[in-house]
This record gives sequence, C-alpha cells and structure tokens, in this order.
Amino acid sequence: MKTLLLWRDKITRWFTSQNYGYLKTIFLVFSMVLTWFVTPCFERDTFIFWTAVGIFVYTLTSLYLTATVQIESRRVCLGWAFINASAFYTTASLLVNENEAGKSYVLPFLAGFTVITLLYRFSSYISYLLKLNDEKEDYSLWSIGKTKFNNCWFLIVIGIIFSICVFGRERRELEKYTKQKEYEQAVWINIKDWHTETIDGNTIYIINCSRGNVGVYPAHHPKIRNINSRTQIKPIGSPYQKYGLNFFDRLEIKN
Repeated sequence: MKTLLLWRDKITRWFTSQNYGYLKTIFLVFSMVLTWFVTPCFERDTFIFWTAVGIFVYTLTSLYLTATVQIESRRVCLGWAFINASAFYTTASLLVNENEAGKSYVLPFLAGFTVITLLYRFSSYISYLLKLNDEKEDYSLWSIGKTKFNNCWFLIVIGIIFSICVFGRERRELEKYTKQKEYEQAVWINIKDWHTETIDGNTIYIINCSRGNVGVYPAHHPKIRNINSRTQIKPIGSPYQKYGLNFFDRLEIKN
C-alpha cells in the first residue's frame, strides 16, 4: 500500500510540474504509436513510403533549425516528423488508384502535400498552445512584424514540382500503354498493288490497301524492298498525311 501511495505521489508531481517535460515525452510517444498504427493499414507502396521518409527528415531538421518559429525540443520536432510522415502516407495511400496503365499518383501527392503543408504551417503555434514550446512567434522575411506560423513556401514548391514530375511520368506510361494496346489490336492486311515514286529526291513505295494509299520509306522499313503479292502490312496507330499519302509512325511488314 505504501508503494502505491509513493508511486501516486510521484505521478502527481510529474503531471503538476511546470516544466512540461512529460508532455513532450507523451507527444513523442503518441506520434510514434500513430505511425506504428497507420503504416500497416495500407499496402506498402515504395514510392509513397520513401516520399514519406523524405518528409520525415525535412520536418525534423526544419522545425529544429530553419523554421520561422523554431521548436527547441528535439522530442517535439521528432514527434511532428512522425505525424507529418504519417499524415502524408495515410492521405496518399487512401487516394492512390490503379488503372490499366498503372498507379496514378497525381491526386494523392497533391492532397498529401497539402495536408503536410498545413500541419507544418501551424505546428509551432500548436506546440506553443500545448505547452510543448516556449516560443509563440518570431520574425519572418515573408511577413511584416512577428508571425505565429511557419513559412511553408518550400513545401509548396516541392509539392508542385513533385506533382508535375509525377504527371509527366504517368503521361509517358499512358502513352506507352496506349501504343502497346494499339499494337496488340492491329491486324495484318493484304496489299492490292504497289508502285514506287521519287518525291523530293527520296524513293517512296506507295501501297494500295484497305487503309488507302500508304507511303513507305525504304530507308525506314528495309523489308519493303522485297514486296510481293503475298506481302502483308500492319499499320499501327493513326496515320498522318504527306504528299497525299498515309504515313504511319509504326509499320510492320511481312513478306
């Protein structure tokens, strides 16, 4: 009984202490538990995971060293790093979707960076309200006088750059997938007749078939030089017009 009373007195003194050090420990433990709980809830995506790791490192170092209102406690900075990484990982994992061409990350990254930018913006002031940081406000190059909130232009720029890069990557993958589908759906067609013409100093084979008059440069498609009555061609994609002929970027020939 005496031991229980002793522990009760220690716990009471701990919670009533004015240095609020225990709050910083609780905050760190809470953020770590949150991360531990969130991570297994979603299928592991390497791209999202390593981006979250980068956000963790940036948040930790920035809040401690370069934030507008710096946080003095490493435990609190570490806690916010875990929270920001978890927030991004959760948001992006919830919104990522998969289509025929692969996974789409544009919306997940835009939403994820929006969430962590807001968290980073208000993290120092929230820490002050929770007695986790002594500094309430500080001067910033981007505001007149003191401000309670952190400058987050770097995160905004990085988020936009990431989203643009992801969009470009997905567009290339979609084009690649579309061309592959066109190739798989293309069929061999028989030729009706053919002849050659010299246009602008270049020899062009002109093939009459169900796709109209198709122009073929022998320099691009050497097999056309062996054309015969049994030759078949497989035009892939949409043609473009030149010299009144239909040309294809991709063309297969079977003699």
